[in-house]
Amino acid sequence: MNCSARKYIPLLLSALLIIATGTAMGQKKQPVGWWQKDWLINVSGGGTLAMGDMKFAWDGNADLKEGYSLWFGKQLTPSLGLRFQLMNSRLSGTGMLFQTSAAAEVPAEFRANIFEYNLSAFYYFLKPYGSDKAPRSWNIYATAGAGYAHWVTTANSLIDQSFVSSNGNKPNGKGINGRTLEAVFPVGLGADFMLSPNLKLNLESNLHTVSSDKLDNKVAGFPYDQYLYTSAGLTYQFNTNIRLWKPKTKELARYQTDPDLLPLRYTQFSSLTRGAVDPYFKNKTPQLSLTVPSKLTSEPEVNITLNFQNAGREGILDLDFAFQPEFQIEVADKNRYLLSPNGQGTNLQLKVNAGDTSNVYTLRLLTAGVPSGSFPFFMTGRFVAYSGETFHYKEMEYIEKDASKSRQRAGYDSVPEGLLSGIKFRVQVLSSKDHPIPETKITALFPDEKKISEETESGWYYYTTGEFGTRDEADEYKKKLEKKTGLSGMYSVMYQNDKRSHKMEEIYEGYQSELGKFDALGNLSKPVNRPAASQQSLIDEYRVRFHSSHEFRASMAELETRMGTEEIITEMADGEDYDYYAGSFRKKATANAYAEYLKQIVGFTDVDVVAFKKGKPVK
Repeated sequence: MNCSARKYIPLLLSALLIIATGTAMGQKKQPVGWWQKDWLINVSGGGTLAMGDMKFAWDGNADLKEGYSLWFGKQLTPSLGLRFQLMNSRLSGTGMLFQTSAAAEVPAEFRANIFEYNLSAFYYFLKPYGSDKAPRSWNIYATAGAGYAHWVTTANSLIDQSFVSSNGNKPNGKGINGRTLEAVFPVGLGADFMLSPNLKLNLESNLHTVSSDKLDNKVAGFPYDQYLYTSAGLTYQFNTNIRLWKPKTKELARYQTDPDLLPLRYTQFSSLTRGAVDPYFKNKTPQLSLTVPSKLTSEPEVNITLNFQNAGREGILDLDFAFQPEFQIEVADKNRYLLSPNGQGTNLQLKVNAGDTSNVYTLRLLTAGVPSGSFPFFMTGRFVAYSGETFHYKEMEYIEKDASKSRQRAGYDSVPEGLLSGIKFRVQVLSSKDHPIPETKITALFPDEKKISEETESGWYYYTTGEFGTRDEADEYKKKLEKKTGLSGMYSVMYQNDKRSHKMEEIYEGYQSELGKFDALGNLSKPVNRPAASQQSLIDEYRVRFHSSHEFRASMAELETRMGTEEIITEMADGEDYDYYAGSFRKKATANAYAEYLKQIVGFTDVDVVAFKKGKPVK
């Protein structure tokens, strides 16, 4: 390949790499508009310093010289991107050079003009969103790349300004306009600061190493000349998905109301203080916490407690509880508490006196009619103080009931030996459609799991951990993982001879087979009274679909920020249509309760419950 063609290699590589990487990172069938998203353009200016054999000097001549650049890029993931950079700069340095006319080394200064283009990758070290799920206002990153530099260099004597040497002059050079052409490898560090959702300020420093020792006209010492480019610039990102969400907190609002209007709202209560607040408590904020038992067996009722510190304010505690219709709330002192059942649960109103600075209120939760399963328990409410202030609260807990632990198991017969041999159970912790989940994300979610296996089937990626002899052991470990990680939607799945056995899972669950009467240990429970297979038997979970879009994918970070709950969010694509689901529930009633929560409390309007079987929607 001749040298004139070599200088166009980076241009070709930049196009090919961006296309190839973008295709690999996207869906198999990219929606229309993908190429319009997350493009970047940057302009910067700064100074260059010679770092080779002829170094810069702060003498007013061979010191800091100007440089400027323009680059275009593509943000491929929240942490990784590619950019193609054009750069023009001047360079100067001093040292001893051999002068032919003097037949000796003389003190000299070189001056170079450099035009460079390179293809670089940049990687952000910090996650794009902070612990409060708000976009990070600053970040640090590293860059590395390769390209070509075209330069012309002239050196003159510092004694009499006579000519000493040069390179890159016509017609000797093979670069642009006869300049010297050599490969260059820039690496550096930078920091950016968000000025708006689309605009960032960048501070960056890159060390450029050229594959030649001729840049400063002196061939000696280290065989590769170097120069440092430090700059400040602005980056504009087109069609970014970042939104400056204000993070949610438990104290959602605090505003003033007219104390004279409170008797009209709560006619059954009256004020003793007319809103006066002790100056000691004036700058303190009322705090409310809810305690709900996380596990139930067969007890007919349990206590739930409200720990409330009113910060010296008199007012009304007005709370709404949303839960399964089988639950009920009762109170011992019906004269003090005002209970009003409704379609979603119960409203509770309670008068709090100014002197009740710290109180624990106990309510009875009736659970006798609740089936086995995991159920959300939501509390939203406010404390309306006669001082004119209102404080809002929100909390969500989960109650898990396992009524089977209260029953004695019946006798067993044995199954023929070897029928269910080689069966093990594992816990499926994650699944993904079409694309594998990055190992770094799995490690971040499950840092204590030594081995998480990946399997593929029909375009799905499944991730499992552990190995157990019975489903009960796997279920117990699943509960520990869900509690430890805060994630839900995990499953105990069956393997026979180290292969996932859908057939044996169906047998085990009792699908149209007498073998379904046996558990994994070969025991037959008595009596057996299983219903015939139906559409319900094809369902193993329910998810709540709360958002859909055509062609354009939604930002998962934005959705998580708006949700305000710890339910895992999943994305499913069907061609150019994208559906987003929250949660994973065994019972449809639980999913319905969560769907109502998303509509009534969070504000989503297009919400519905969808049945799933083995990670796929049941049509």
